Amino acid sequence: MQGLIGSMCFVYVGLAWMLGDLNFWFNMYPFYSINHLATYHHVNPSQTFTYDFVTGGVEAEQSGQPKRKPLPTQGKRYQDAGKIYFESGNIKVDRSKAVSFRNHDMFCVAPIVDTRCEAAGENGCGYDFWAVGVNCCGVDDQVEFLCGLDPNNPDKLSRAPAAIRAIDNHDKPFYRLAVLEAEGSHGIRSKHPLFVEFLREKTPEQRTVEYGRAGYINLVVSVLLIFCFNFTAIVVLAKKIPELAYGDALFVDS
Repeated sequence: MQGLIGSMCFVYVGLAWMLGDLNFWFNMYPFYSINHLATYHHVNPSQTFTYDFVTGGVEAEQSGQPKRKPLPTQGKRYQDAGKIYFESGNIKVDRSKAVSFRNHDMFCVAPIVDTRCEAAGENGCGYDFWAVGVNCCGVDDQVEFLCGLDPNNPDKLSRAPAAIRAIDNHDKPFYRLAVLEAEGSHGIRSKHPLFVEFLREKTPEQRTVEYGRAGYINLVVSVLLIFCFNFTAIVVLAKKIPELAYGDALFVDS
């Protein structure tokens, strides 16, 4: 009897450790990590504009207005980004430059760009924001990126494009290798790639709350299941205890 109760305790401890660990890494860890990072608004993933009074020329001096100078957006400017709100209207996932890297699963990447950006000139456009996903871009060299997009109309522009940081550290090396493939295939450069989950309809707050809600639901369901299993075990054992006690008494008397 004591051995049975001890075995049940070991089973409960093992289940609690396993379920709690899985729930933390898949739900609560993204929830806490994203909320601890910074939030950026009106981000242009392709170009950032600066204003230059010094080299603006005579017109800038006479008008008092600086020269508007476009520069490629650099990912190192947003290293602490957790929630990202892009400029509305012209931001999309460039599926023509999507690439996948296979390592058992398919690790999919595609740059997030401003369709108004023209790559001509010495500066060009930045390619440091990458929408990513796993097993959502076809197979091998037949890449059809659909991660976070509408499968019926994947090229449709979103009115309020946004993204949250991809937190899974296990996947990041494979996303980086996929970006290297994209650089070689399409002649682009990405010095400081940021891997994000592209959100076409939901806001970053809504997506983050989903992680937290899933974590708490899993916690409650796990506790209820363990309670039901434990209650059933107690009822069964309660019926068996008198028989076991009677059997032990007979054994002692003999």
